[in-house]
Amino acid sequence: MRTSELNPKLLAVHATLGIAMLGAFGFHFRDYFGALSPRLADLTVWFGYLATPNFLLLGGLLCGVYLSAAPTRAAALRLVDLGLFLLVIGHLLVTAGTGLHTDAGTYFFAEVVVTDAFGIALCATWWLRRVSAGRLALAGAAIVILQWAVVLLWRPETPLEGVFASTLFGIKPADDPTAGRLLSALVPYLGIAMVGMAAGLRLATRFGREETGQLSRWFTRAGALCLAVVIGAKLAWWLLRPVLSEHWPAASWWATAPMTFDPRQKIPASPAYILFYCGAGTLLLGLLLNRHVHSWLRMPIHLFAVIGRAAFAAYVVHVWLADFFPTLAGFESNLSPVQSLEYTAAALLAMVAVSYLWDRRGGNRWLTVGIHARASGKRGLSAALGHGLNRALLASLVALCLVGIAQAYQIVVDRSRWEPVLQKFEEQDRVSPPPRDAVLFLGSSSIARWDLAGYFPDLGQPVINRGISSSLLSDAVRNCDRIAIPYRPRGIVLYAGDNDIDAGVSPQRLVELLDRFEHKIHAVSPHTLIVVISIKPSVMRWKLIDRIRAANRQIRAYCQTHSNIRYLDIEPQMLGPDRTPRPELFTADGIHLSPAGYRIWTNALKPLLQ
Repeated sequence: MRTSELNPKLLAVHATLGIAMLGAFGFHFRDYFGALSPRLADLTVWFGYLATPNFLLLGGLLCGVYLSAAPTRAAALRLVDLGLFLLVIGHLLVTAGTGLHTDAGTYFFAEVVVTDAFGIALCATWWLRRVSAGRLALAGAAIVILQWAVVLLWRPETPLEGVFASTLFGIKPADDPTAGRLLSALVPYLGIAMVGMAAGLRLATRFGREETGQLSRWFTRAGALCLAVVIGAKLAWWLLRPVLSEHWPAASWWATAPMTFDPRQKIPASPAYILFYCGAGTLLLGLLLNRHVHSWLRMPIHLFAVIGRAAFAAYVVHVWLADFFPTLAGFESNLSPVQSLEYTAAALLAMVAVSYLWDRRGGNRWLTVGIHARASGKRGLSAALGHGLNRALLASLVALCLVGIAQAYQIVVDRSRWEPVLQKFEEQDRVSPPPRDAVLFLGSSSIARWDLAGYFPDLGQPVINRGISSSLLSDAVRNCDRIAIPYRPRGIVLYAGDNDIDAGVSPQRLVELLDRFEHKIHAVSPHTLIVVISIKPSVMRWKLIDRIRAANRQIRAYCQTHSNIRYLDIEPQMLGPDRTPRPELFTADGIHLSPAGYRIWTNALKPLLQ
């Protein structure tokens, strides 16, 4: 809609959406910012967290204002029409830009994106429009709170339960081999949209009258209160944590409780994350509604509003530029810091240019599957669906749903492939309980094949090997509650990422997984030293060396900025004079270590463990 150009209040809402879209841009381009500075990448991720909750909150607010101004079936049907567009065509456009590392079925049908969540919320407006603003707000808040109780208490046991838990609540997998494609939080997202819609219904009359100052004060105070609550709760947890750890050192909820107060806990969506970033967006909206701020920043606000009004086009374009085009062109991991900056700037300009053209051409009118154009008079939703969607489109929708469910089910089944290995470890622990304060080795086959007793006979402390051949770093994160935390180890040696890089996982994704691993371990054992062995150069995977080195640079930077975690660089010792991998350090397959290779690793590791 272009009406925001005439209504300064709607202009502020769209401008806030535009700023949130810039956050999404930064989040998707975090790898390129990471090439400039790991700290800059961290800041863009934090800024990017602003996007999802505010897309839903402010999008719901605009829906509420729209329905209040036109409380008719036709208006509700227009929103349902837009929701179906986002769920079908929008989903295909967004997921097509998320990568070329997997087959089309995987990234088309086994990924849940934010447009899906908003599409579901829009479809629900047909029924929610009959609910009062107060009840709608209470229902939305209750959904956000109750979903977190489900997150803390529900442990899915079957693959089918895993599908629903992953998609609806983001419970499982916490981190998965498919880089979190199936992982979502549709239930809390719907709750956020409902709260936004309730605010729009309640405040619609004020958006229509000249009460900008009052609206500005209301949003500013509400946003500041949300931020204060989260900061206060986080501070209280930090102060009470030592006392709680003494009284309940092994409580089952201890590993998950800190997530409740962590505003970085996006998936599953913690109350702190939702309240903090919705509060930040609300505070920002309040500031943009202030007439003094509006007069000082008139041009930037209008630019942000253009991006906000063209939010769908801006989102699709920058996702394609961040993932699809670099992979297709083959330069995703080969850019220098200067080239990364140049490409990021060019992508930002392209997104702004597309948003401007989309807004000027009224592109939002194309976001339809044709339902609202057929609906008229007293026809209901079923009649409009019958006219708006022909049999071919209905068949396509059914096919998409069936293929999506099948693909998602297969992904969750694949995640259970390590269960026999995990049960074997647990049986060993029951027969012969491992000692406390040991050094725990985790990772893939390079760890699993390591004869620790033979190479570390005089370490002075027991060692435990929990390596799993062919596993990924995401497996170590997901399973650390079973193969790491129960041991309360003195130190952890982690080698992973080799198979991840080969599977197409990005360097930044590896850093995110490492961050989750570090948080899970140190939430329970804050004094445990984690030693991360760099991803090794190998004969078989030498073609991936650029991606491996990019990942190692980011992992090293992460370790340097966090306590109780060390980085061990083993690349120099494994390269010969010609700067290629030394064949004698590997077995015949060119990937696994020979005894000579393990001796190099052992000699490099001992000083850190002693």
